[in-house]
Amino acid sequence: MSALLDYQHGNQRKDDNESALKLALPKGASKNYSLDFLQHWQEKYLQWQGNCFEVKPQYLDEWQAICAYIDPLLILAWAFAQKIKTGELQPEQLLGLNQCSQALKSDNNEHYADNHAHWGGHGSHRKAIVDFAFMPYSVDSKKTQWPTLNEFSFINAGLIDANQLSRLHHALFARLVESVLFNRQTTPLPDFIDVTSTYYTNTGLKTQIRIIDGDNPFLLLLQAAGRANPDKACLLLYTALFYAERYLELEPQTNKADWHSGLRAFVHTSQILRASMIHQGVGLGYFVEFFRHKTRKGESTKDYSRYSLGSDISQNIFREFKISPDAASQQKLKQLSKALIEKDLVDNILLCLHFSRNGKADDKWQQTKRQQLQQDSARLVRLFSSFEAQNHIPQNIEGKPSEQIRNLQNLVRGIDVAGNENELPIEVFAPTIRFLRSCPWQNRYPHYQPPRRLHLSIHVGEDYKHLLSGLRHIDETVTFCEMNHDDRLGHALALGVDARQWASRQGTVLISAGEHLDNLVWLHHMAMVVSMAYPDILPLIKTVEYRVSLWSLFIYGKRYDPLSLFQAWKLRRNCPLAAIKGEQQIRPESSALAPDYLKTPPTAKVESLWRDYFMSSHNARHQQEANKRTATVTIRHLSSLHPDAVTLADGDQKQDYFTEQELDYITAIQDHLMQAYDQKGIMIEACPSSNIYTGRFDRYDEHPLYRWNPPDKSSLNHGQSNNRFGLRSGPLKVCINTDDAGLFPTTIVNEHRVIKETAIKHFAIATEDADIWIDRIRDVGLKAFKRNHCHLV
Repeated sequence: MSALLDYQHGNQRKDDNESALKLALPKGASKNYSLDFLQHWQEKYLQWQGNCFEVKPQYLDEWQAICAYIDPLLILAWAFAQKIKTGELQPEQLLGLNQCSQALKSDNNEHYADNHAHWGGHGSHRKAIVDFAFMPYSVDSKKTQWPTLNEFSFINAGLIDANQLSRLHHALFARLVESVLFNRQTTPLPDFIDVTSTYYTNTGLKTQIRIIDGDNPFLLLLQAAGRANPDKACLLLYTALFYAERYLELEPQTNKADWHSGLRAFVHTSQILRASMIHQGVGLGYFVEFFRHKTRKGESTKDYSRYSLGSDISQNIFREFKISPDAASQQKLKQLSKALIEKDLVDNILLCLHFSRNGKADDKWQQTKRQQLQQDSARLVRLFSSFEAQNHIPQNIEGKPSEQIRNLQNLVRGIDVAGNENELPIEVFAPTIRFLRSCPWQNRYPHYQPPRRLHLSIHVGEDYKHLLSGLRHIDETVTFCEMNHDDRLGHALALGVDARQWASRQGTVLISAGEHLDNLVWLHHMAMVVSMAYPDILPLIKTVEYRVSLWSLFIYGKRYDPLSLFQAWKLRRNCPLAAIKGEQQIRPESSALAPDYLKTPPTAKVESLWRDYFMSSHNARHQQEANKRTATVTIRHLSSLHPDAVTLADGDQKQDYFTEQELDYITAIQDHLMQAYDQKGIMIEACPSSNIYTGRFDRYDEHPLYRWNPPDKSSLNHGQSNNRFGLRSGPLKVCINTDDAGLFPTTIVNEHRVIKETAIKHFAIATEDADIWIDRIRDVGLKAFKRNHCHLV
């Protein structure tokens, strides 16, 4: 009941919540912790296809919502335990079934490209759960932070040491198995408040299970789990326990009540661990903050790297992995090329090297980070200037040179910036990106072949403090990085979310005065541009000019016009280490790092604003300005007649507002940007399930891809729902992706299917039209992959 209350948006009566539970679960399930709800969900959502279970198409979106909160393997295991009991399946046959771990339908007839996937991500929760079950791994609490998850109030309050849950998980599993296989008396249910009281070690459990003789389905399932891949092993493990729960007659000395309670505790503990690893609903900020959560990869990081490469992959699946620039070494690329050839995936995998947004957010100078980026780019230049990297000759099994020459440079095809965009702005990375995009690699050797330019695939507009911040971040990325045809924006949710719906859900927003002024300056410029085609937006220009005047006075001590501030904003794409004379630590020869300042110096007024911005956190003389920049401003979304609809840019209370009409103007700006980016040939990388999981949306039909590229093209007619202001001439190119097939319970095939089924269900699209629409999107993603692909061999 407490977990249900945690997920309510308002205050709910106890009776209402109990009624809701009765509808969702079988009678009494919410009272006695019965697992019979798994039977209820199995019957409602799954259908047997003769050799696997698949979710019923009409319930696909509901099933995806359930999978966000519990592992679907629990429901599948419950169903398979029943199949084994009735003799329809033998335990060993389950090992060979081609069962999707999310009960999703496969599609081997079409080709799919996943152009936005992280190699490693947060790790495989299933692999970790199997590892923890068989071995009592400990997690170093000094190096592990536990994400705050609403439904686990005991953990959030510190009443339970979350870092010891892996040991509890092993202790429960070992006691359950030993009581069945070795006829050992189970101990009473442990005191969960004192997790250390549950310490129990059986390091040889996996070996003991392997060497026991017998034909008990429980034993056979556990033995099969020891030989299976992580997803199948976890399914077999759950199936074995549910088989024992439902069908085995436990030995007389076994306390049945304690055994059943222990199983429920094991299942609950496994789902707590899972929730901590996928960080469901916590938002991108937490997701990034707890990226190195120590429980996420189980026993071995190296094993997970292999698992990640093999997740949701086949000959008809193509994937571009986001990976650290540290991987851009010949040695690591040699190892990867060997793995790809062994797995026959040479033509299926590309790498996109992503720079990480880590650093002190308030430091505009970012000297250390910029120097690190220059070192990373120098390493990339060496890689792409290497004739040896183009002509790697591996050794075969006998140690003799292979006849196949591998071009390791062709594995790396893109550049990305990933992480929390509220931490470091794109201006820090843009000079390095432009430098690398200028193809600075060269080699005097006559047979050296200069590689093709790297494409961009940059995370932006995914998580933002204010909608205007997200839109400005997107436009900064496109402008500062000089994005053009075949470049891609990752997520870019701010570009398509409904402005009024966002404001209604977000309510009051707290941002810094500097960020708010930047947003207003950018908004003023965009309103000026849009007014050429949509004159109704002109009233916004005057109101924003007034607010820019007030906030510039607050920060700088004098009023500045929006045009000067905007020109100073554009200058931020220049690296201050290369442009500010007397301050540079490294002055690269390439003008790509400071194109505006080195080629056409700005006016004194604009240069002064630009210099003040960078120096505000670098020089004690600018400390007062820095303090004002970081001052907190309260932003409200109100009607123009509301008494709080005032701008206060001085004193203790600093606030501003946006009216409903102004939110409509922001919607017009979104439409303008979609049109402008489409004309540049830029594509959006949509990751629907990922955005659901990180809490950006509640339902798939809320995803902005239905606005970017609507299934009903008539909605783009002038004045219709997706072109209210007549600023768009057609859809924006979109490709659909998983974000991390090893983390989120989805597949690339399913991402396309759930989006199609949602279009049919929520947008009244005919099935044939939905098929044509989703096939067009699939084809766009596939062509994007193939345009960037270069043969390894």
